[in-house]
Amino acid sequence: MINVLESEENRELAMDLGIMSTPTLIFFCEGRPLMSYVGFVVEEELRRIIDDALNRYKSCLIQSTELKKYIV
Repeated sequence: MINVLESEENRELAMDLGIMSTPTLIFFCEGRPLMSYVGFVVEEELRRIIDDALNRYKSCLIQSTELKKYIV
């Protein structure tokens, strides 16, 4: 699942996850954080980070439901 949280509106959740700055990208599987990345990145680097996470945690993908692609 992909979710964007405004840290001001979700301060408690951000504190629980140890988020100290934004942007912060956290990959979860079954409710557990697997890996995270902090800081701004250009699109090419963001794609590499996501591809790396998808390749590392293929077993999570097998268990997951389909993600619909949303373009903002």
